[in-house]
Parts: sequence; C-alpha cells; structure tokens
Amino acid sequence: MGDSEPAPAAIPRSIRLGSASFGALLTSILCTPLDVVKTRLQSQMTGLSGGGFTYRFSNGLNDGELWCHRCNQPQMIRASESTFMSMFRLVRSEGFTTLWRGLGPTLAQSIPSTVIYFASYDEMRETLMANAIPCAPALSGAIARTGAATMVSPIELVRTRVMAHRGRPESAFSLVSNVVKETVGECRVSGIRVLFQGLPPTLFRDIPFSAIYWSGFEMLRPRLRHLQRYYASEMTPLQAAALTSFGAGTMSGAFAAAVTTPFDVIKVRRQVARMNNAPAKSTLTLLREILHGEGVGSLFVGLAPRVAKVAPACAIMISSYEVGKMILR
Repeated sequence: MGDSEPAPAAIPRSIRLGSASFGALLTSILCTPLDVVKTRLQSQMTGLSGGGFTYRFSNGLNDGELWCHRCNQPQMIRASESTFMSMFRLVRSEGFTTLWRGLGPTLAQSIPSTVIYFASYDEMRETLMANAIPCAPALSGAIARTGAATMVSPIELVRTRVMAHRGRPESAFSLVSNVVKETVGECRVSGIRVLFQGLPPTLFRDIPFSAIYWSGFEMLRPRLRHLQRYYASEMTPLQAAALTSFGAGTMSGAFAAAVTTPFDVIKVRRQVARMNNAPAKSTLTLLREILHGEGVGSLFVGLAPRVAKVAPACAIMISSYEVGKMILR
C-alpha cells in the first residue's frame, strides 16, 4: 500500500466488515432500479417450456440467472424501450417504490455476500503475498467469489422472485413471506438443490471475472496513485484513495466485464437450452458451434450494456470500501 493509505495488515477485521457493508448498501440502493428493469425484461423471454420465466439479476458484483416455475407474470415492458422509459412505465403502473422492489432481499443477499467476498479477498491476498505465492490477487479473488456465492445462493433465489413479482402487494413483508413459502414448497418436492439452481452458471462466469478484476485493480491502483501524487498532490489522503480506487475499479471492472462476455453468452445459451429440455452440451462444444455457425462476434453480444452496468458498480463498491476503511480507522 502507498503512503496515503494504511497498510492492510494494520486494518482490523471489524473495520473491513463495516466498510464492505457500507459499500454493499450504497451499491445496492443505486443499482436496484436498473436491476428491476433488467429482471422484468429477462422474464419476458418466449418459447420456453413449462410456462416459467427466467430471471436475471446483477448489481455489478453479484450476478446470476435463475429459472423459476411458480412466479407471477410480471408487468410487460417493451424490449425496444430505453431503460428510463421502462422505469417510467413501471412507476406509472405499479408505483414509485416498485423500482426498489426486492431491495430488502437484495440487501440480505448483497451485504453478507460482499462482506464475505471483500474481507476474504483482503486477508487471503495478504497471506498469499506473505508466502510469495504468484498471482495472489487472481487466486484470492476467484476463491473468495466462490465461497461468497455459494453461501448466499438461497437468498439470491428469493431476491429474484420478489423482484419479478407484479402489482402492488399488501406489504413487502407479505410478499417476501409468500415467496419464501413457495420456495420451501419447491424444496420439499425437488430437494435442496433448488436453492442452488443458479450457482454453477454464475460461477462459470464470475470466477474468471473476479480473477481478472482483482489482478487489474491491484496493478492499476499504484500507477494511478503515482499519477495523482504527481498531478494532484494537494489532495487529502481520503480524496486520493477515493479517486484512485474509483478509477482503478472502473477500468478493471470494464476490462473484466468485456473479457468475460463470452462466458456470459455461453452461460445464457446453456440456461436457455436447459429450459427447453435440449440435450446438455459441454462448454467446448457450445464454443465450437458458436464460432463455426455464427462467428466470433456472437461471443460478444451484449458487450456494451454489460460493461456500462458492471464498470460503475465495481467502481462505487471498491471506492466505498477503501474510503470506508480509512474513515472507520
């Protein structure tokens, strides 16, 4: 770490947990409206068997997709509409608070997930670097993401079903309670594996994303700090930490999102095939089919909106986390 920040080893675990909680809270509040709109759009996919819906959710740090069988049909949104027009239609038909529907489950999922993810990453990276293990940021990010995603997968399922619910429920508590009851009923019929339906495809993309993101962040931050000291030396340590973390988080998040877009495309293809009861195919088989039948460009479908969504969320989270550690210390 540089002179403007305390050394990681000097930061107590309680401060790291508090900083991660604050960052997760801020990121979730800012990103949930976009998340709700995207969830509604994704749930309008047609041609799927069984009369169910697919729900896709993301706040930039936690991202996944689930196939739900017993959720209500959501308010329809035109796929050609802009994000803001879709928000307007939802507010007009269901009320302003619908843009933050699912915020409770989102916080219940994102706060513990982010706390586990960031605190585990910090401590694991320090341990690996102390033992001169190569690629410490990449290994730490991948392992921390796997553990965090696995532990909160059941909460993610409840969260996405709440977000996709249409109309005005009697109360947020009754809505969440009903969704939990439906989920428990599914577990009794199909087993506990229902709670982890979205985990494998999520990890398929998020493990490489985390490895690339943290490697890039740890490489960029000291370089940005050097530029800041040279061109803006009048900044306070807190301002410098916020600026360098935000910049490194934005660039690294954008690059990681772009590079892992093919993983996202393959993940979605697998999900759609499963929902249509098509034979399962390996990753390499799907990759060959896409390359030979559709070209390399098909592996990067959705690149722009993915980068536009993930990069700022990563920047908000990491800068909040780093600044929070300095303030709480």
